[in-house]
Amino acid sequence: MTFPTRRFCATALATLACSTPAFADLTAAQVWSENRTYLESFGYEVSATETQDGDVLTVSDVTMRVPIPEADADMVMTLPPLIYTTNADGTVGMTFASPAAIDLGIEVDGETVQVGMALTHEAFDLQVSGTPDALTSTYDGDALTLALTEVLVSGMNAVPGIFSFEMTASQFDGSTVNTKGDTQSYEQTINMGDVAYVIKGQDPESPERFEMEGGAANVNFDGTFTLPLEFDASDPMAFFNGDLAFDGTYTTGAGGTTLAADIEGTQVTAQSSSTGTRLRTAMQDTVITYGFETNGYNVEMQTTDFPLPIDVSLETLGLNMTAPLGKNESDTPQPVGLGITLANFVMNEELWSIFDPAQQLPRDPATIDLQVDGLVNVLVDLFDEEQLMAVERGEVLPAEVLSLTVSRMVVDAVGARLTGLGEVMFDNTDLDTYEGIPKPVGEIELELAGANGLIDRLISMGIVGQDEAMGARMMMSMFAVPAGEDVLESVIEFNEQGQILANGQRIR
Repeated sequence: MTFPTRRFCATALATLACSTPAFADLTAAQVWSENRTYLESFGYEVSATETQDGDVLTVSDVTMRVPIPEADADMVMTLPPLIYTTNADGTVGMTFASPAAIDLGIEVDGETVQVGMALTHEAFDLQVSGTPDALTSTYDGDALTLALTEVLVSGMNAVPGIFSFEMTASQFDGSTVNTKGDTQSYEQTINMGDVAYVIKGQDPESPERFEMEGGAANVNFDGTFTLPLEFDASDPMAFFNGDLAFDGTYTTGAGGTTLAADIEGTQVTAQSSSTGTRLRTAMQDTVITYGFETNGYNVEMQTTDFPLPIDVSLETLGLNMTAPLGKNESDTPQPVGLGITLANFVMNEELWSIFDPAQQLPRDPATIDLQVDGLVNVLVDLFDEEQLMAVERGEVLPAEVLSLTVSRMVVDAVGARLTGLGEVMFDNTDLDTYEGIPKPVGEIELELAGANGLIDRLISMGIVGQDEAMGARMMMSMFAVPAGEDVLESVIEFNEQGQILANGQRIR
């Protein structure tokens, strides 16, 4: 999905759910006017028909259009009629019919691709209340369902009998607090209960098909979002000028997915499950953070392209990343980081038997756990084409790396275990000592247990020869010292003189 597409959809949905005007005593017309003004401030063309009947305002034919300049196209979204009601206590309620039609279209060179969806609900209701400085939108709904109804390409519908999608949520409860000042801030909590989905596809002219079903219990979202009152949304760097920030976390309980497919003669069946998942995205001062963690993860799969069943599990599967996306305009370095966790990996004996039928390697759960963080200065705007071309030509550096810290490193598998910690600083004023690379200064501590025992097993399995094993042991003796039975330790030091030392012995 292109950047304008994501911006269009995210802003439209956020506006309908969250945007409310700063009035102590609200009316239906004021709430709708604020919604419309908010969208138009992002550069969207909004059209609608307004019908006032007493305290009830019906807004129909709601259409939002946004250009996609790089694709020479327009994206258009049509919403169902929105019904605003001015309450006697000064609050405003909003709801819409069930089922409600939502259409999304992309217009390119006079051709339109139209996607139609139907949203059904039981008693969805949104109430807006509060003060000029802090407005609260409270929403409550049961059994929401979003289903694909049509995909029109050149006037032909690809949905009936070919492709289908449906997602349901057992509830939709939550609230949003909107605070206005120099910026506009939101605090949001959503509880969707149990969420399930079904995706099906069938080629009408062949046996090819696929079907995926899945879901999760206790799906929740908590987050904050701050944005300027006005900014140029067509400029990607406007999102990284320091005023826009967000921090959102999704959590789920136990969930799973099943898959059955027949594609180009290959049949696949698979199922996965987990006991819970956490997903977080955040951005502050041009730095974006992403992280997820799934616990109790298991995958079982069979396919006609592979003769054995696949059954693998992980106690924890996780990934986190931190990266600056904008040029550093301050004296404060920008954080960067990467973490990977695959804890207690286990696979079935049929897979082990492919390379170790005699069971000479330990079957203990394997773990890879790594966390590296650092500080950098980004020197170019990553969305500026001219600056990126200058980087490609070698005229400027994209960034300066100031430091890297290994706070966690564990590789534990087949009877051997490697651990490490360390920190290295980089002198960007010295690019001569290491021939174009900033001079590193610092040290890394490593410990390796069980390496000789693993080498012996690989020799007996015929994977490693005697000469290769001798070479490996000689290399370990050069860079490490004994620290117990089949335990080696090493301290790799990068000093100010540009030397590299291993346990005090110079190797560079």
